[in-house]
Amino acid sequence: MKSAGCGIALLTLLCALFLGASAQAAGALRIDQARGADPRVDYASLLRFGPWDDRNYALTREDLAVLAANESELTDPIPAFFRVELRREFPQLPRTGEVQYPRAAVPLFQLRYGGLMRDGHIQRNEAEEESGDVSVPVNAEVQLNTVLGANEVTVEINPVDASRAIASANVPSGQETYWTSNGGQSWTIQGPPTARSPTWRRSPATSGCLSGAPSTTATPGRTA
Repeated sequence: MKSAGCGIALLTLLCALFLGASAQAAGALRIDQARGADPRVDYASLLRFGPWDDRNYALTREDLAVLAANESELTDPIPAFFRVELRREFPQLPRTGEVQYPRAAVPLFQLRYGGLMRDGHIQRNEAEEESGDVSVPVNAEVQLNTVLGANEVTVEINPVDASRAIASANVPSGQETYWTSNGGQSWTIQGPPTARSPTWRRSPATSGCLSGAPSTTATPGRTA
């Protein structure tokens, strides 16, 4: 009987620990309906669209109306408020099918917001937490265009004059090139090459590195 009593006590203790851990895990994310901007919206239900972000509290019923009918079936790990933001910014996004957001949606969210916001703090992603890497501070970020889906960005900085640089990226219409002569404070966009497009001159003093400024030569496919 003593042995059975000890077994029951142990089982009770384990259950209490399990329930306590479950409650703690559930309590790690608390969605406060009173913080929402629109009482008509069930903010906890927005979890069906993606991970929670406190910026969801600003959403209204009218905002949610822009989402697709099968939005909850889309598995992209981006929060509801960012889905609304993308659909308003890019109304040409598909509204049917299993894939409606481009692969660039997740890195774009990270670029714009740095991660999920919960209780006023930005959550670092798990990979960063495990690696222990420290973020490198930068002076500023400059958005070169408004094209969703730009990828494979390449940047070349003039080794002699760091204020001059060029960048290029693949975009849905082909390729875009950007150049700056003021250290990246402002950029000029140059679209796909044409017969009148300027070329880039090379600096003989830097073993052929691009100088980062457009040449006045208008011969396509050649460098000055």
